Amino acid sequence: MNTTLARNLQVLTPKDPSLARLIAHTSPHPGLTLAHTPHGETIPALTTPTGIRTLHSRIDPDREAQRLIKAQRPKGFCIVLGLGAGYHLKILLHTPEVHHILVLEHDPSFLAALLSLVDLSDILSHPRIHLLLDPSPDLLSRTISRLFIPSLDHTYTIIPLRSRTLLAPTAFDHLLTTTRTILDTLSSDHATQTRFGTTWMRNTLLNLPHLMRNTTIPPLPPRLAITGAGPSLIHTIPLLRNHPVLASDTSLPVLLHHDITPFLVTSIDCQPYTLLHYAGLPSTRYPVLLDLAAPPPLVRTLPAPLLAAGPHPLHQYLAAHLPLPHIPSHTGNVAATLTLFALSHGAREILLAGTDFAYPHLLPYPPGTFLWPYLLSRTTHTSPLLSGLLSLTLPRIHGDHTPPTSPLLSHYRTTLLAHLEKAGGTVVEYRPGTFHISAPETPPETIPSRPPTLEDLSRTMTTYRNSLEDLPPLASRLQFDTLPDEARALWATLLPLLASTQRRTLSAPLEEASRQTLTTALRLLDHLSLTTLT
Repeated sequence: MNTTLARNLQVLTPKDPSLARLIAHTSPHPGLTLAHTPHGETIPALTTPTGIRTLHSRIDPDREAQRLIKAQRPKGFCIVLGLGAGYHLKILLHTPEVHHILVLEHDPSFLAALLSLVDLSDILSHPRIHLLLDPSPDLLSRTISRLFIPSLDHTYTIIPLRSRTLLAPTAFDHLLTTTRTILDTLSSDHATQTRFGTTWMRNTLLNLPHLMRNTTIPPLPPRLAITGAGPSLIHTIPLLRNHPVLASDTSLPVLLHHDITPFLVTSIDCQPYTLLHYAGLPSTRYPVLLDLAAPPPLVRTLPAPLLAAGPHPLHQYLAAHLPLPHIPSHTGNVAATLTLFALSHGAREILLAGTDFAYPHLLPYPPGTFLWPYLLSRTTHTSPLLSGLLSLTLPRIHGDHTPPTSPLLSHYRTTLLAHLEKAGGTVVEYRPGTFHISAPETPPETIPSRPPTLEDLSRTMTTYRNSLEDLPPLASRLQFDTLPDEARALWATLLPLLASTQRRTLSAPLEEASRQTLTTALRLLDHLSLTTLT
């Protein structure tokens, strides 16, 4: 191992030991060498069948890098395709508007050669630089989710080093596509936070006393059915009679109308219209699994609620201090949430029904769900029920014979299938909207054997409130990154509330918005949580 590679690996090892080990045991690409500019700068050069390809300008790589970064006008979080000799990264590190920088590279032998030729230790050791080599979609998603905080970074920039990406266009195109998908998902999630951040926190705090009523459910059977609320649900009623059923809230009225009592019902939405799914139904004879941010009026009326910690950072904080079950509601879709919940609690064969992720026969939901009586109440002689239904689906027609769909429904389908693939599940489409899922046996998660006590809740929330009182407002992303671990974890619980605050105060600087966020959180805790727990 030469001294240049040793220096690079010395600074890379603390940040990514597995990558450092891989590079240390990889033979460098024999075609990569060093060339020099007239002013003595070193630039990597690759010998190809069409000639020598350099990764930077042969004349003035510094000026070339400055022009590249100036043209991109980077702000917030940056993703860079191609490491090169780091000229462009040095400019980015001196750009005040740029926060964290994620560098994506391809081919271990190429990276090993690069790190053997160019001393990049100053760049690789910088705390704002992060390097990934041919990352899996899961690793890339986890890394970007950790580095990109929309409430603090506001935006992102993708910068390809063209001279590098053109050497392996297929690999870098794949990385770029995956990166854009992940960033689009995070941006969509942030948009949801801006809309519901305050509601999530308010609902969560109002629901805290009801944690003491958390019911228990028996172990899930290994073979069961899960119902979404797609139009095809009606056609699977005979099949459902032979299975224990886990039902989405929207499908519940349809099941009860056909004398099918579910084993478990689930609601994950924080919006008040969720109550419409239960309106007019007979007294519940089944437990209802709820995200902790469910509408408090619904939680109060249920005789057997099972409130669970969702993906909200505040929920994760509470789950670390209280005996709470977990609900995988990060998909945003109830049927997908139930499927992941069932697989993690012992189910091995699942009949997934009513999951069309489309509008077959131009119907959004089957008859009997909440939408039909609502539209019936608005019908007139000139605007019948059919007009109301078609107004939701006709704009989705796209000109072929497949049922119309929407980007959101397509996202739900793609996300569910990706999670099932990750879990090792086998998915077979039995008929449109109906799937058979088989999964390998894994140790099931356990639901806490007891609900939190009043003492548990009072102690946890008092500690949380006192800790928030000591938090400083945030003036920058850098300040957030340099906070002590405990303070950073506490601020993480407030990021959705911060997003909601920023939506209401568009022109306010971060420090003012974060100060208002702290004030709102403390007020909510004082008036909603502690008063109901004492």
